[in-house]
Amino acid sequence: MNNNKFNTLNDREWLRLTGIKKSTFNKMLDILKVAEIEKLKKVGKTNRLLALLVKKIANICKKDTNRKI
Repeated sequence: MNNNKFNTLNDREWLRLTGIKKSTFNKMLDILKVAEIEKLKKVGKTNRLLALLVKKIANICKKDTNRKI
């Protein structure tokens, strides 16, 4: 499914396709965006906890978007 079709799904179709609410998915994306910006700002040793959190959320997002109808 391409991005255009994915973005036009209503809340019920989104929930059926991904297994999570669209608002929850958008919150996860916001967290990832903020974490990515913070990661680029920092210089030096990375925060292991933040890196682990970003990796886990990214894996969840990948699993949810790879489901088939």
